Amino acid sequence: MDRVRLGRVLGRGARMAARTVYEAVDAATAASPQNAPSRPAGGSARPVTRPVSPAPAVARTVRAAGRVQGSARAARSGVLTPVKRASRAVSLEIAGSFFGLFALSFAVAAWRFHASAGGQRLWVYVAFAAMFTYFACSSFVRARRLTPR
Repeated sequence: MDRVRLGRVLGRGARMAARTVYEAVDAATAASPQNAPSRPAGGSARPVTRPVSPAPAVARTVRAAGRVQGSARAARSGVLTPVKRASRAVSLEIAGSFFGLFALSFAVAAWRFHASAGGQRLWVYVAFAAMFTYFACSSFVRARRLTPR
C-alpha cells in the first residue's frame, strides 16, 4: 500500500473514531427523554443541546494527529533527509562489516580444509566466502553512494 494512501486511511479512521467518541459522550450527557420538559406547541422540532467539551481521548487524538502532520511536513521539507541518509549509510557499513567477518571465516575454513583434504566441501566454503565477500563489497559501495562528496 502506498504511504500517502495509508496515511489517508489512518487519518480517516482517526476522524471517524473521534466523531464516534464525541457522539457517545454527547449521547451520554444528554438529558433523558423521560425527564425532559415537554416541548411547546410552536417550538422547533430539534431539541436544544448544550455544547459538550470533547473527551480527553479525543483531544489526545487531535494532538497526536497534529504531531504526525508536523513530522510529515518536516520530512517533506527536507529537514530530516540528511539524517535519514546518514543513518542508512551507517547501517549499510555495519552490515558490510558483518558480511566481511562471515566472508573471512569461510575463507579461513576453506583454506584449512584445502590444506587437509580438499573435495566437494571445499567448494561450498569457497562459494560462501565469495557470496559474503560480494555482500560486504556491495554494502560498502551502496553506503558510499549515499554519502555526499
